[in-house]
Amino acid sequence: MPLLLSFSLIGATVGENEEIVNSRKHDVISYLKNGKNLPRNQNPEKAFSEFKIALELAQNLKDPIEEKMAARGLGALLQRQSKYRDAIKYHLMVL
Repeated sequence: MPLLLSFSLIGATVGENEEIVNSRKHDVISYLKNGKNLPRNQNPEKAFSEFKIALELAQNLKDPIEEKMAARGLGALLQRQSKYRDAIKYHLMVL
């Protein structure tokens, strides 16, 4: 019979700041998904806006993974539009 261990943190509560961070992280992910789906629908300007907002939110949250995902999306979008010099700026952020 397997031994099940459980524990609880005494006095631990989910603070208001954690809820705000989780909400903002959810917003970042939502903008990333929107940006990714928009170029397929031939709306690159809106996709750029979505990725840009996601990048700014990720930078405010100091979330390097989401920040790189947004920068990658911006770089790829600009590259598809043959805006190579602008794309390089965002591709470098991913490295």
